[in-house]
Amino acid sequence: MKNKLTVFAIMTLISFNVVFAQVPAVPTASAATSITATSFTANWASGGAPGNETAYYLDVSTSNVFASFVSGYNNLNVGLVTTFSVTGLTAGPTYYYRVRGLNGVGSSASSATITVAGIPIATAATSVTNAGFSANWNSVAGATGYFLDVGTTSGGTDILNNSSVGLVTTSPVVGLAGTTYFYQVRSNGPSANSNIISVTTIPANPVSAAATNVAGTSFSANWSASTGATGYYLDVATDVGFASFVSGFNNLALGAVTTYSVTGLSASTPYWYRVRAFSSGGTSGNSGPQTTTTGPLANAATLITQTSFQANWAVAAANNFLEVSTSPTFAGNIGGNYNGAFDFGAVSTIPVSGLTAGTTYYYIE
Repeated sequence: MKNKLTVFAIMTLISFNVVFAQVPAVPTASAATSITATSFTANWASGGAPGNETAYYLDVSTSNVFASFVSGYNNLNVGLVTTFSVTGLTAGPTYYYRVRGLNGVGSSASSATITVAGIPIATAATSVTNAGFSANWNSVAGATGYFLDVGTTSGGTDILNNSSVGLVTTSPVVGLAGTTYFYQVRSNGPSANSNIISVTTIPANPVSAAATNVAGTSFSANWSASTGATGYYLDVATDVGFASFVSGFNNLALGAVTTYSVTGLSASTPYWYRVRAFSSGGTSGNSGPQTTTTGPLANAATLITQTSFQANWAVAAANNFLEVSTSPTFAGNIGGNYNGAFDFGAVSTIPVSGLTAGTTYYYIE
């Protein structure tokens, strides 16, 4: 009787230490990281007790009900890890992923589904003017809207910062000046940023100013600077409609200057000029036309003394402006009434005095 009781007690003790194997708990999936246009990192954690996973299965799909799978990502055994880089994707679509725990008994149910919002692809700007442009991008399947950044630096947001533009694939950006801008977009979700597009707006129309240094065969054309311009085109014609251009002055490309000497002209002849600004963004419209009439041809000086001479020209025009300089390029004038701005009236000779002995002088009318 004693032996039977002992055996029963031992058997009862063993029965309380038996553990039955079971499938893992459902893993806890978390937000994707390291998102690019063609990849992301899927993340998750063990479902907790009993914590007996030996590996995980990963599904990736463009369908939130996993009606189809991204090639290679249907029940993919990724081993005993809690993060996995999903690569080889297509830019644009929204992706979804889920995971299941696995051990020798079987697999858990699927985790919650994680959405990776599709990243739009930004494309070249259109409708570029001196005051704005249209930003463009490709649509993203499943997107409910887009956010737009615009800045004056790559990735900058000083013009528009996370601006909600709705469910469109083009958006006007206005109120700008002639310079280079950068834009990027995100789909609602939000997704990671798209690629960055740069666009240079067209410079504003320059404003022409009155000619200076008007002489018998030349004058200086002048205009105001246009923001963002890298250069200017100059036209000079003998008619206000610019039907007859002066040789060499039809769409003449200049650098970033605001004055230019027009030479090789005929004396006592009216001329018209206009300019356009250009940059890598394009070419502006024309400035308003300016007109000027060249003076008569200058003749040799007479009545030369140590400190004076008489300037002469062939024909007395209605208005005569004289510039006297010690430089043959008229880099500077001697001032006073001889600066090219004082009108001596209808004369053909002008006395020039107050000069320095032994110095060479040049004059233009």
